[in-house]
Amino acid sequence: EIPEGWDVHSAGEFIRVIRGVSYNPEDISEEAKEGYVPLVKSNNLQNGHVDFCNPIYVPRNIVDETQYLNNNSIFVTMSSGSINHVGKTAIIPFDSGYCYGAFCSKIELNPKYRCLLSMYFTSDFFKRIIHTIVVGTSIKNINNIHLTNNYLALPNNDVLIHDFESRINPILDKLGVIILENKQLTELRDFLLPMLMNGQIKIDP
Repeated sequence: EIPEGWDVHSAGEFIRVIRGVSYNPEDISEEAKEGYVPLVKSNNLQNGHVDFCNPIYVPRNIVDETQYLNNNSIFVTMSSGSINHVGKTAIIPFDSGYCYGAFCSKIELNPKYRCLLSMYFTSDFFKRIIHTIVVGTSIKNINNIHLTNNYLALPNNDVLIHDFESRINPILDKLGVIILENKQLTELRDFLLPMLMNGQIKIDP
């Protein structure tokens, strides 16, 4: 039942869905190098967050400027051999500088509804909708229409929306700080550990 003072909207009124980068096997580099940018794939999306520490690298010139995971967006798996992977989502709470592969999409959110939409697209309710769409098909995939044609209820009271967003936005911002710090610590560990193992650096007892 829709609460009084709430209206049903198509998600397409508040989001833009951008499919990921198509690339050929010969485009891929396993290591960072000049003219290449990091790319994450669906297997980088785990337990509701993106593992930014194991990307591949693709030429910058095949990536459109809209195909980077930026603040105020949701990363979503669009195609997979497993029904359990399709529709997996993660909130992107900071500008990452990473692009993403063609089996994934980015959902850009209307900033006014950033938190409400983030909660919706990472909810169990949304996952059940996606599961219903893909169940019974041999190739598990969804398209942009499956995202934009989702319907959700939103309050028509701007004061209520602002109050909710002002309470949740700091949480998402803090989440971004934590994810970024974890990424930087992991990169530092991966840089220092080989040097420690081969004796280039030593730790005083």
